Amino acid sequence: MDKWRAVYIERCTYGSEGSSWKPTVEIRKGAGFLPYLMPANCQEAGLDPNGDCFDPVKNIHAGAQEIARYLKKYQGNLIYALAAYNAGPARVSGTTSNPKPPEVPAIPETQNYVQKVPMYYDQYKKGMGDTKADLRKLEDVREKMVSIAEKLASDRQKHESSSKNGSPTACMNDLKKKSVKEVREGKVGNYGALTCAMVDYFTKSWDKVAKIEEQAQLYVGPTMIVGSGKPVSLGGRMLWPVQVGGGVHKQGGCVSSPYGQNRGTYYHRGVDISAPMGTPIFAAEAGRVYISKPDPMTSTDPIGFGWYVGIDHGNGLTTWYGHMPTKSVLVKVGDYVQKGQKIAEVGRNGMDVTQAHLHFEVHMNQDRDRIDTTPFIGKGVPCNRSKFDPSYYSHPIYGVNE
Repeated sequence: MDKWRAVYIERCTYGSEGSSWKPTVEIRKGAGFLPYLMPANCQEAGLDPNGDCFDPVKNIHAGAQEIARYLKKYQGNLIYALAAYNAGPARVSGTTSNPKPPEVPAIPETQNYVQKVPMYYDQYKKGMGDTKADLRKLEDVREKMVSIAEKLASDRQKHESSSKNGSPTACMNDLKKKSVKEVREGKVGNYGALTCAMVDYFTKSWDKVAKIEEQAQLYVGPTMIVGSGKPVSLGGRMLWPVQVGGGVHKQGGCVSSPYGQNRGTYYHRGVDISAPMGTPIFAAEAGRVYISKPDPMTSTDPIGFGWYVGIDHGNGLTTWYGHMPTKSVLVKVGDYVQKGQKIAEVGRNGMDVTQAHLHFEVHMNQDRDRIDTTPFIGKGVPCNRSKFDPSYYSHPIYGVNE
């Protein structure tokens, strides 16, 4: 345990001062990433100095193996091991043909290094307390979390299956018919069958479920996995999809209808961004186009989108863009688009569209759950137009349903 602690303390404290946690930073003479591994050290560990050695996981494992060898070589003496790690073993104890008693070389950087790392090590060691006891507590927490997750997954499956089989549970009916106060007010229901699973877990406490869903909305954006299956931190923000300014994008349009707006018979499950006809629409995040077609205008969702585009960002996250003029759509099913790539223009295509706007939605779980767009793109600026603007209603090229 001490060996591994020494490795990670050195890696995560002293090492971070030079690299700022950036894997591709070259500190000096080819030494890269947090452990400062030199190319020769990478080769010793079987890694490609120009490739694998900049992979954080492989690099840290290689660094751990190297310092473990030095700890063994110097019989557990952390100071000599760190000195060899920093300055090279030849400067500490000589070579095989010309050995010498181990000593810390008179190199200012190494002298400083062997003082700072043990100091950090002691600080972290004190903060860790009884490691075995802490690990037991963590295991207890893990087991409880697994139990809760399994319960929620089982109940969610029950509610989903009930709807598919044509006999929805009372909770699923509540969500569909909006017969529960919290659902009617738009406080809960963003997660569909999972919402009902949480209602079961908290024994019909809709207030607790509402608080959990509210918190979930704050974190779902920053932790989402998007693109080609690689983890990407969105920082809670996709790109605002309506942009002006050509190559220098600036947020465009205003919010004429926010997510969750009560429209009498239903709640608005997207955000309407009003802008003049022909204003560019950009992909809010990278992904693959899986929908690009006219809305059939049936009783099923979506209702009256006109021509709309759907982009799959991976791992169940999708976005929809509606009401754009057919002639303006630049993408087709199967196309991979980059974040910020123009896909169409704002229009009035669809049913009962009075003024030009983009209807934008964010979905989880392959379109089953439409969720609040705010954690992803922000709230935007509410519309406050005091006079008629013809650019929101007509365009020299596009008609209403073209």
